[in-house]
Amino acid sequence: DRDWAPLDAALRRLESYDWIVFTSPNGVRFTAARMEELGMEVGTLGALRVATVGPRTAGALSARGAQAPAAVTASPRCWRCRW
Repeated sequence: DRDWAPLDAALRRLESYDWIVFTSPNGVRFTAARMEELGMEVGTLGALRVATVGPRTAGALSARGAQAPAAVTASPRCWRCRW
């Protein structure tokens, strides 16, 4: 069973943040679902600066109806991890 308390607390005080950053479409999906569960609209993210990593993440956010006036999408040409 998931503990949603930290996310719920952060979502309930969105107005205290300047930025929200989504790193994946799943992050958008889970955050939006949680907002809906709390009776919040994803469109309320529009008051924040929003950053997304990659075009699919940006598309997932847009598909949920979030229109942010200061949206930034980071899309590097190549991600590399070396272990």
